[in-house]
Amino acid sequence: MFARRALLITLLSALAMPPVLHSACMPFPDPDDAGCVPPDDATLACSDDYAHAAGDFARRVMGCHIMRATRPVSFDEEPCEMEMEARYDERVADRLVGCPPCMTNGAAALRGLIEGFLDTANGNIYCEGTTPFGSDDGGFLPARKNNVFRCTTRMEKSLKKLSSDIVKCHRTAAKDAERMVASDEEGCEMKARTKYDAAFAKLTRTVKNCPACLVTNEGPAANQMEAFLDSAVNSSVYCASPSGAFVDAGPR
Repeated sequence: MFARRALLITLLSALAMPPVLHSACMPFPDPDDAGCVPPDDATLACSDDYAHAAGDFARRVMGCHIMRATRPVSFDEEPCEMEMEARYDERVADRLVGCPPCMTNGAAALRGLIEGFLDTANGNIYCEGTTPFGSDDGGFLPARKNNVFRCTTRMEKSLKKLSSDIVKCHRTAAKDAERMVASDEEGCEMKARTKYDAAFAKLTRTVKNCPACLVTNEGPAANQMEAFLDSAVNSSVYCASPSGAFVDAGPR
């Protein structure tokens, strides 16, 4: 009886634990980054294409948000995002042929994670106003007066550049680690963050009356973006383990 109870407790504990990588996975050198270093050139090529597609999709969705803020009356953001979804799906379907199942099976889920994250994070940028941004996006349409529009759209452009730079850091780190070449991925991300912070500092120096909520949210917005790319995106893109086994679960 005690043995059965112990077994039940063990099983329940296992079910309650988050998905983990197989023991054969060689983790990224930077402990902040989830995922496995690609075990060979073929898997590296797959992961690199996948990372490029995911990063490009994120940039394009943010571009849809900027267009919505720029043309609040005439621009319908949802068709824009649907077009970006279709482009992403077409790209991964074309480029991930023959790639590990954890990539091909998880591509749609990763797309949903990226879009959901960016739609929610939108509220950190477009944080001042009275008219909701619309659809499933957080935040408000920025007013043209008092430089609200100018400040918010420029911050989103900086955040878009930050996300692109971090993805590039991950791609370079994966290539270097697979080839057993030393790299400074953390230094790469710190450089990207320094550029982002400097751009925002210049913005607040040159443009008066940026919303106080934007000043408050500048740092947390970047932190959230970096954490999302390091964890959910990286674990989905770099999912193949060296033994030929794969990550136990998809995006999380």
